[in-house]
Amino acid sequence: MPILKRGSKGRTVAYLQFLLISYGINIRGAGVDGDFGANTENAVKQFQQQYNSVPNVERPKLTVDGEVGDKTWRALGNNFYRSCGPTEWDDAVKFPNITGNDLPTLKKDDKGEAVRLLQQMLLALNFITNDSFDGNFSQNIDIAVRNFQAVANIRRDGEVGPNTWGKLFEVSRVACNGTVSLA
Repeated sequence: MPILKRGSKGRTVAYLQFLLISYGINIRGAGVDGDFGANTENAVKQFQQQYNSVPNVERPKLTVDGEVGDKTWRALGNNFYRSCGPTEWDDAVKFPNITGNDLPTLKKDDKGEAVRLLQQMLLALNFITNDSFDGNFSQNIDIAVRNFQAVANIRRDGEVGPNTWGKLFEVSRVACNGTVSLA
């Protein structure tokens, strides 16, 4: 996953903003706008502080710096499927028409934090049931992605590129705000 900080722009920033709102953190200002400004930086710091305040000896502490690197991405993904719930900021999570895609394109046999985030989202949407989140794009994840693509009415190729990422976040927004059940 890319490192994000003040001045970053694009879809990945919009997705970050969505994740923060899904955790109940209010991003003042424009909400999900794809622009990592002062409000997003403050929201990231708030998330980092909240994450650090939960006692757990196995949990590495996050640096409260407002930047999103590997540790913060992992922390954002770790409980997304559990914390994703209705939010009072529904209007703030409408995704703008941001061109380009700075999230990595994923396919079978890929590994890493982006795959862990994908696994979290697929579980939140009930396309997988295993919550091991090992970061491996296995055959089961490939099947789940293809099933999601079929339901989302997009090309069913098992590859998670701009269209699939966009649909995943769009559907997650609806599911997180309790306006539809995907079970």
